[in-house]
Amino acid sequence: MPYLGPPPSQTFVAVDYQDLTGVTGSPVKRGFTLDNGVTSANEIEVFVNNVRQEPGVAYTVSGTALTMTGDVETTDDFYVVYQGKAVGTVGPPDASVTTAKLASGAVTRAKMANDLSGTNLAIDTTSSTFKMTDLTSNAFYRTGTFIPVFSSASSTDLHAGVVGTYNYQRGWYERVGDLVHVSFDLQIISSSWTWINGGASGQTLYIANLPFAATSDTGYYSTFTCAYFANLSGWSAGYWMQGLMVSGERFIRPHYAPATSADALLTNHINTITGARMTFSGSYRTDDA
Repeated sequence: MPYLGPPPSQTFVAVDYQDLTGVTGSPVKRGFTLDNGVTSANEIEVFVNNVRQEPGVAYTVSGTALTMTGDVETTDDFYVVYQGKAVGTVGPPDASVTTAKLASGAVTRAKMANDLSGTNLAIDTTSSTFKMTDLTSNAFYRTGTFIPVFSSASSTDLHAGVVGTYNYQRGWYERVGDLVHVSFDLQIISSSWTWINGGASGQTLYIANLPFAATSDTGYYSTFTCAYFANLSGWSAGYWMQGLMVSGERFIRPHYAPATSADALLTNHINTITGARMTFSGSYRTDDA
C-alpha cells in the first residue's frame, strides 16, 4: 500500500548526554540529580569508568533523582546518556556542521550581509567606521609618547642622556604594524651640561630613547627630516641638518653636509650655547613587539 500524505522530513538525531564526573552526590556517592526527568531506568544508559551499568540493579530512577546501588567516587568517569530522549529535527544539531560540509565558495559576502535581526555582519571598511580602538601593546595600530634625550657616542648608557635642563623634551609616535613614525622636539635651557656614562664634549651627538629599535636587517638605514633648529654653536650658514638611524639602534645621529659628504654633529654644537634646539620627524621599521 502506498504511503498516504506528505513524505516524512529527513531528520538528524541528537541524543542528550550529562557528565556527572566529580559530583559528590546527596547522599554522598549515591544520590545524583539528572538534568532531565525520566520515567524508567531503561530510558538512560549509565556508565561508570566507561562500563555500562545494569538498569534497575546498579541504579534506579525517579523523575530527576538517580540513585546508585554502589558508591561512585568523584574520581570515577561517571556519565549518563539519555537514550529515551533522542529527538528528531529537520535541522542539524548545534556544532554539528563542519568545514568539510560546506561547499567551496558557499559563504559569500552577500550571505553575511545581515543576521536574522537585520544586523549587518559584513566588514565595513569606510573610513568613519573602520577603526582600531584597542591601543594596547599588541594592537595593529597604536599611539603614544616618549621622552627623547641628547646623548653622546661613547656613553655606556646612551638612553640615560645627559645631566642638564631642557626647555622642550617631548616626543610622539604612531605605529601601524611594524612601521613607526616619530616626531620630537628638544631644546636645552642653558649651556651647563654634564656628559655622563663616559660621554664628553667633542663626541658624536645622538638623540636617544626612541620608543622602538630599528629593524635588525643588515644594512638597514632610515632618514629623518629636521624641520627646525636654532642656536647651535660652530655652525656654518647654508647647511641644513638630517637624521640617520641604523639597524638595531634606538637613536638617531644628526648630520649636516658642509662640503661633499655628511659630517656628524658633535656634542659641542649644543653644549656651549643657551637655547640650542632641534625638531625632527621620520619613519622606520621595527622588529620590537
